[in-house]
Amino acid sequence: MNQSYGEYKAVRLLGQGGMAEVYEGLDPDLDRPVAIKLIHPRLAVDAQFEERFRREARLVTGLRHPHIVQVYDYQVAEDGPVMVMEYLPGGSLKERLDDLRSRGERMALADAARIADALASALDYAHRQGAIHRDVKPANVLFDREDVPVLADFGIARILDDESGLTQPGSIIGTPAYLSPEQAAGETAGPASDLYSLGVVLYELVTGAPPFQGTTTAILTSHASAAPPPARSRVADLPAAVEQTLQRALAKSPAERFPSGAALAQAFRAAIGEQSATASALTEQPTLVEGQQITATATTPQPAATSQPNLTSTSQPDRRMARLAEQLEVLSPLIGHSIPAAYRDGRSRLASTLGLVGLLFALLKFATDFLNVAEKAWRPVGLVLQSLPILVGLLLLTGAGLALLAWRRPNRLLNRQRALGLFAGLVLAGLLWSGWTVAHGCARRVN
Repeated sequence: MNQSYGEYKAVRLLGQGGMAEVYEGLDPDLDRPVAIKLIHPRLAVDAQFEERFRREARLVTGLRHPHIVQVYDYQVAEDGPVMVMEYLPGGSLKERLDDLRSRGERMALADAARIADALASALDYAHRQGAIHRDVKPANVLFDREDVPVLADFGIARILDDESGLTQPGSIIGTPAYLSPEQAAGETAGPASDLYSLGVVLYELVTGAPPFQGTTTAILTSHASAAPPPARSRVADLPAAVEQTLQRALAKSPAERFPSGAALAQAFRAAIGEQSATASALTEQPTLVEGQQITATATTPQPAATSQPNLTSTSQPDRRMARLAEQLEVLSPLIGHSIPAAYRDGRSRLASTLGLVGLLFALLKFATDFLNVAEKAWRPVGLVLQSLPILVGLLLLTGAGLALLAWRRPNRLLNRQRALGLFAGLVLAGLLWSGWTVAHGCARRVN
């Protein structure tokens, strides 16, 4: 196929549904594969949808977690709204469950616990950022090349804002088999709703099928009022503690469920007789349940030597440095590559930046002393120094021109925004430099 969305080229269709089509694509600037999610144009029929899309896209591009799919870019193309995200070639959890069912097998409990750990960590992180998934299901759990589970499709997540007016009361968003009772009733979804859906996924991992099946109406009614069938009625040799864990995860009242994803994952690990692979210490963390803040006992991840870095405890200075690194990405086409991924780690990023600033000041001091000596020893150096303000002004003007060109080219929307910010910054720096140069010149004449 020869379809392009902005600068991204679609290679082949990966899948399609009632809301979107997903393509494997190519980012030619960075020469990397991407996944392109095209929202059906028929859904983008009013300004409200486009506003909702932009809000959600801005939210998900800010989510950084090893078990949440990374969204690189978003834009509103002629064919409809588009989200560009990392390409995960390992298939989906739904495909793995379908394959197991076709062979009359079930997933091992240890594998179910590993997946639950990852999804619980991702949801807890997203909830702390004010994001709710609303559609946790096996089809939205993908695997990377290293078989790491990653939660995808936060496209219907929204910032918790009761005054936004973008969610219509009584509307149902999500997949019926995995909806929480409050979602089935058309009520507002909260963090506890995601945890209920995670409980449904875990129930399916253990038994081979979700608790409620049938028509959409029958499923929604069952979620709202019927007790889930005992898991041990489907798997006779299942430990009783696993049954208790699943029943609590699927409680009708949000307040009766596990207070956090970490608590659910830890309880499941304990039920199958395993130590949690990602938790060895307990800490008190607040969790939102139906608009109330509840202090819940949750695990604090202690990454093993081979695990990925924990990205959920980024401090405010680290986030500022992360934003700075993202702004610098606009220069990547000029230097041929993007900001190294290692630079985005919080402490190393801060240390590297402070070291670079210190080195810059040291070089400036050395250059100043050297030029002062050279000016006295050789007259042409003095002429160069006198023209230095003009050279600096030309450099700032050139940089502003390049930023303006980057903004005008049909590039990804995020880079255009960064380019515009860089242009404004360089223009401001030029004005400040001109003012300082004029003031310095007047002071020298007075003296």
